[in-house]
Amino acid sequence: MSGRLAFLLLAAAGAFSIGIPSSAQNAATAEASPRTPEEAADAEVPPDNDKDAQKLADTAKKARPTPIGGKVNPKAGEADVLAVTTVSAEDLAAENKRRPKQNPQKLLKTGIALYERGEYKEALELFDRLAQAGMKEAQYRIGLAYEEERGVRRNYETAMKWHKLAANKGYTPAQHAIGSMYYDGQGVDINYEEALKWERKAAEKKYAPAEYLLGRMYESGEGVVRDIYAAADYYKKAAAQNHNDAKYALAILYAEGRGVQRDPAKAFQLFQAAAAKGHKEAAYQTGLAYQTGKGTATDQKAAFEWYSKAAERGHMKAIYNMGTMYANAEGVRRELDRAYFYFILAKGLGLPNADPAIQMTERKLRPEAVEKQVKLARAELARIRKANGLDGAGKTLVIQQDDGEEEQAPEE
Repeated sequence: MSGRLAFLLLAAAGAFSIGIPSSAQNAATAEASPRTPEEAADAEVPPDNDKDAQKLADTAKKARPTPIGGKVNPKAGEADVLAVTTVSAEDLAAENKRRPKQNPQKLLKTGIALYERGEYKEALELFDRLAQAGMKEAQYRIGLAYEEERGVRRNYETAMKWHKLAANKGYTPAQHAIGSMYYDGQGVDINYEEALKWERKAAEKKYAPAEYLLGRMYESGEGVVRDIYAAADYYKKAAAQNHNDAKYALAILYAEGRGVQRDPAKAFQLFQAAAAKGHKEAAYQTGLAYQTGKGTATDQKAAFEWYSKAAERGHMKAIYNMGTMYANAEGVRRELDRAYFYFILAKGLGLPNADPAIQMTERKLRPEAVEKQVKLARAELARIRKANGLDGAGKTLVIQQDDGEEEQAPEE
């Protein structure tokens, strides 16, 4: 590579989204609604008016479904909507008579523990028993399994049916789930009016994920007249309940003085609080605040540490800034080869303005050092892509020559 400019380009564009994550990805795991002993006992008997649950049970008997956690049954034909069980409500009632009476809340807790351990087949069997007996949280959690493709094939239409069973009984997380699906267009056409209706139901019960999503809708004017003050109010309510994305969104408002009085110190506090809980963008903003002294005292070592946390998750601006810190000996020892590594890595992730830094740094390095850092960056790009689910990012790396010609280098 002597005398040649070597850097990484992204063949299939996959630029990072620096904005707020999708609502469906950040909804907090819901807790069971408190029940009286009478309500818990009632949950063990299928209610007479639960026609939707009976309909799903009847559908289950006809569908010849894919076994939960098993292989696809070739005899199942073209059926895409999978039933969770083949047990009818009548068979379930008979089975319950033969069994010792069990506490449904304990069964639910056991199912949740199994689900969180990845034992989806066993978890869904428990959820299904409870759901057919009318337990709204179990119905919601079956819907969640269809959303997340845990133990069953992903099917948003089926997820919506289960969520509506629970939501119509007043289960708040299910109401938010329906609103999120209408907002994101999962299994339905995007419908902000429907999203607003369901999110308001959940927000009335002070459900933080719904308050956060309403804040987004008011900030962007989706389904409502744009109102940055209303957005700030909803973000404050959700942030007060430790909703991480709401903290970040509110920090941006404080940093920019939109909907609230500009307060860099308050913004920094919120950025740091969200970053401490793993928020990638907040980690970058915390590093930037330490590097520039906005809202806090300048601390280059702290800036580098927070940039590193964001870089671990593929934040291209944080990666680029780590390169500048190595190049300028800010918070770390000056190492041009490391600076070059971070510059070409940022370029590989899609940062458009890394070229001048790449060219200037490469001229000061020996050809073997350039080749080594390109190889390291290629491997790191693959790791970041795999760890963060970035399909296509860095799949093909391109080496551009001084004369403007390009040759493809296979990924190692």
